[in-house]
Parts: sequence; structure tokens; C-alpha cells
Amino acid sequence: MYCDLLDIFLVYGKENAYQWADLDNSRIESDIEDIIEFAIVDASEKIDSQFIDSAYAIPLVDSEDHTPETVRRWCARLAGAILYKARGYDGEDDSVIKVEKEVMKEIAYVLAGLSRIKAVKVNYNRPMVGVLFDERTCE
Repeated sequence: MYCDLLDIFLVYGKENAYQWADLDNSRIESDIEDIIEFAIVDASEKIDSQFIDSAYAIPLVDSEDHTPETVRRWCARLAGAILYKARGYDGEDDSVIKVEKEVMKEIAYVLAGLSRIKAVKVNYNRPMVGVLFDERTCE
């Protein structure tokens, strides 16, 4: 997992995160924290799924095996948006929903090579996958 509860609290506030994660209004802290952890796993997997077959190794870690700060923030922001939407808030003009779109756009910039993250890259000495097509050889 790329972030933790504290990261989400720093982005959205503990009160907001707890309110969004309290899906049945039970106010049971352990249940709320379990739901937040589920959102963190979901956000982490969403990030990983974007980087499959990219220049970056998964999990996204730096050379010292730590999560890069950019990735940590992406995860916290996405996890909060997941919690927010699970609570039933999903207006298109809503700032939390916009956060999810912003994170996905930032990830797209990295994947397009327009931005970088401090994470380990894949070893390019591996076999190439795919087929090169040359119409001159297809007669």
C-alpha cells in the first residue's frame, strides 16, 4: 500500500475521512478504519494498474524501497475520493471528484514521459514483447 490513514487525514482531514468511511453511520472506529484501509488498497491497485507495462517497476518504490512522495500523495488523494464516492457524493462539479481526475491526469503525464517520479525503472534488458510489422516481408 502506498499510503496510510495519516496521509489521508493530512489531505482531507480526519473528520472528513471518518465521516465518508462510516457507511452505516455506526461510529465504530475499527470498522471505519477497516473501510479506510480498503480504500487505500483500492487506490494502490488503481495506481499499479496504470503502470503495468510502463517504464516503472511495480510496486512503485525508490532505490531505498520507499514509496515516492508523489505516489504517496496520489494514493491518499485517490483513497479519499473512493471513500467520498462510496458515501454517495459524486457530483461532477465537486472538488473531491475533481481530485480523482487530477491524479489520473498526473499519472498520464508520467506515463507519457512529460513528468517523472522518483521510482525504480524496469530493466530494459528483458525480452521484447510484441511483433514488428514490415509490409515488405509479407508477400
